[in-house]
Amino acid sequence: MHRFFVGLTIGETAKTLGVSESSIERDWRLARAKLYADLKEA
Repeated sequence: MHRFFVGLTIGETAKTLGVSESSIERDWRLARAKLYADLKEA
């Protein structure tokens, strides 16, 4: 959410949340995939 609503970079988001950049990248991919699947069903 930080990345989308606040406009933070992957690095900034990772630092803010105290996690690795790879975790942010993974979660971002999963969120986009879920959104795509949900929109496709609609």
